[in-house]
Amino acid sequence: MARFCPLCGKRLHEGAYDAHARDVAWRLRRAERGSARANAFANELEWLALARYLTSEWYLLTGTPTSAVGYNATQEGYSFTPAYDEFGRFFLQGNHSKGEVRGIKGEFILFEALRSYVRDLSSCLFGSMIIPSIELPTNRIDDRGGLHTSRNQTDCVVLTRQGAFVLEVKNWHAKINADVPRCRVEVTRKWRTWEYCWDEGPIKQALACREALLEHCPELNPDRVCSAVVFIDPIEMTGRVGNLPCYNNVYFGWLKTDGKNSILRKMGRCIKFWKTRPDGNIHGNLADIAARLLSEYSCHELPINPLGRM
Repeated sequence: MARFCPLCGKRLHEGAYDAHARDVAWRLRRAERGSARANAFANELEWLALARYLTSEWYLLTGTPTSAVGYNATQEGYSFTPAYDEFGRFFLQGNHSKGEVRGIKGEFILFEALRSYVRDLSSCLFGSMIIPSIELPTNRIDDRGGLHTSRNQTDCVVLTRQGAFVLEVKNWHAKINADVPRCRVEVTRKWRTWEYCWDEGPIKQALACREALLEHCPELNPDRVCSAVVFIDPIEMTGRVGNLPCYNNVYFGWLKTDGKNSILRKMGRCIKFWKTRPDGNIHGNLADIAARLLSEYSCHELPINPLGRM
C-alpha cells in the first residue's frame, strides 16, 4: 500500500525505498572512497533509511521513536538508527550495550518475518493480524484488600481466525537449552548460566501477557491462546523443545524457517490442528480486535489511527 513520504512528499512504499537503496548502495561501492560523490550517496542512503522507517508498517503500528530518554535526567534512554547495509538491505543499528535497543531490534525483526507469512497465500498465517508492542494493564487484590495495577508489556500478539499466539521476544546472543515438559530454560552467555522456571524471567512474562490478553479480549477462547518465547538469533538451541500445542504452557522456538525449533513452523502446525476443530474458532472481526488493542494500549503515541487503518 503506497503512502506519502513525510520527508519528500512522494507517494512511495517500503519496496520502492528498498529498490532505490539497492541502486544507491551499488553506486556507493563503485565510487571512490572519501570522494564527494561517495559522500553524497552515503547521505542519500541515510535519508532513504529514515524515510523508509517512518513509512514502515512497524512504525505506523507502534509509533516507536528512534530515541527516547529515561524516566529522569540521570538515566540514559535508548537510541537506534535506521540504516541500509552495503547491499541495500534495511536494518536497525543501535548501541549494542543497551538491552532495550536489542529488544526493540528483536521485536522489529520478528514483525518483519511474521508479515511475510501473513501476506503469503500459501501460509497458514495468511490473513492473520499482527499486534506489536502493547501494554495490557491487569488489576490484582492483595491480602489486605488493596488494589494493585500492573502493566504487562507484550512484545507481539498474532490473531488468526483459529486462535491467538502471545510472543515474548528475546534477542539474546546466547546458547539456549529449553525443556518444555518441565517448563524451564537455561541461558548461557559467555561463562555464566541462568536458569528460568515457570515463574521467572521470560516464562513468567509470557504467561502474564497471555492472562492479560484474555482479560481484555473476551472474544478469545482460552484453549486457543498459546504463549511462546521466541529467540531471534541464538548461538544454538537445544533440549526438549517439543511442538507448540493448544494449551496455556510456554513454549520455545527460534526465528528461523527451518528445523524443529522454528517458531514459525510450530505456529503453522498448531493452526492446522485447530482447523480440524472449527467449533473453537474466534468469534468477531479480527481487524476490530487488533485495532482496539492498538488504539487503547499501544506503548507509544501512534502516528495514525489504527481504527482507520485496519
